[in-house]
Amino acid sequence: MKHILITAYDVNPYQGSESATGWNYPYHLSKYNKITVVTRENNLPEIRRFIAENQLNVENLKFVGFDLPVWARFWKKGARGSFLYFYLWQFFLSISFFSKRNEFDVCHSLNFHCDWAPSFLWLLGKPFIWGPINHNETLPDYVLKGLTKGELRKEKVKQIFKWFFWNLDPFLFICKIKADKILVGHSGVVKRLGLLPSKCVLFNQIATDVHKKVDKNNHNGFNVLFIGRGLLIKNYLAVLDAFKICLENTMISNEELSISFVGVGKNAKNKLLTRALELDVEQHLSVHEWVGFQDIEQYYLDANVFCFPSYEGAGMVIAEALSYGIPVITIDKNGAAHELTDDCAFVISSSDKDEIISGISNAITLLINDKNKYKLMCDAAYSHTEKKLSWHAKSKAISNIYTTIL
Repeated sequence: MKHILITAYDVNPYQGSESATGWNYPYHLSKYNKITVVTRENNLPEIRRFIAENQLNVENLKFVGFDLPVWARFWKKGARGSFLYFYLWQFFLSISFFSKRNEFDVCHSLNFHCDWAPSFLWLLGKPFIWGPINHNETLPDYVLKGLTKGELRKEKVKQIFKWFFWNLDPFLFICKIKADKILVGHSGVVKRLGLLPSKCVLFNQIATDVHKKVDKNNHNGFNVLFIGRGLLIKNYLAVLDAFKICLENTMISNEELSISFVGVGKNAKNKLLTRALELDVEQHLSVHEWVGFQDIEQYYLDANVFCFPSYEGAGMVIAEALSYGIPVITIDKNGAAHELTDDCAFVISSSDKDEIISGISNAITLLINDKNKYKLMCDAAYSHTEKKLSWHAKSKAISNIYTTIL
């Protein structure tokens, strides 16, 4: 059995997104390999609690805490300084494990998933996998116009910051050269980093648990769902505009149509309520500022279609929606779009606001009016999740990559 050293800065079994990848990938990989995960010390209590509560078999899985000394991290407060600390954490972690390098067959830098921060695991001289790594591409003008001056300034600084590391960081250059395989979240990563295609595996970090199949055709009415923080990069207002068009084009009564926005926060809630009044759709709208991770399931169970036209490099909610048998509508600029197929999702190929809104409304209208098409897409969503997007399936794919580089 291969012994894999994994670095995962963010691990929490009780949370989603990046925290979920830090837990689920190592846990499922331990079914095929002996896994040692190095993470931050403050992640260990929740990991141990989850293992104990669920009485999990973790004989092939070990979590080790590592942090810089207190005197060397006094300047880090919450999210402030997290990138610099992550950079230093990776470097000194690799130095710390150098004397133990012969215990491991493969080194794998799992998360953060950002592609502008290098890993230093190549220092151990073992076969080295980097990723999944990812980034958000530059936003289109219509999204940037919606930002405040402060938000726009922050976005520009962020892009300059990324450009600096992509082009001028010598350690990022070395990391690209030394990595045996690089898991890239979308094809834009290969272009931005100038990676050798032969080293790259197209592999977005999204994955999910497999859920019990529910017959969506038994629903009363038709619910359109969006889940995510209310950031303009997620393009959530386009979903509401598309819903307005659907009200005019569907074959069912307007009273049966509803739209839900979940976890968007206070600022986005106010924007949605204002826009709903302008569109005269407020009676169809429900907005929830925040919902606990453990309470999100009911919204998926009540939904008929999931809209996520985000410009992000990923989107764990896409996989989650599919796992509940919900057809997905997204855009090709979303990094996870390549993980989808036409039989369970609509992928709109455009960055134009009006074309995206039209594409969303057409897809929703089709699903409402064609019940047979809708049923086939619901069934395909379950099947696609189980075969391609489950933690088990994607971890198996990573384990196979380990084998290819040995």
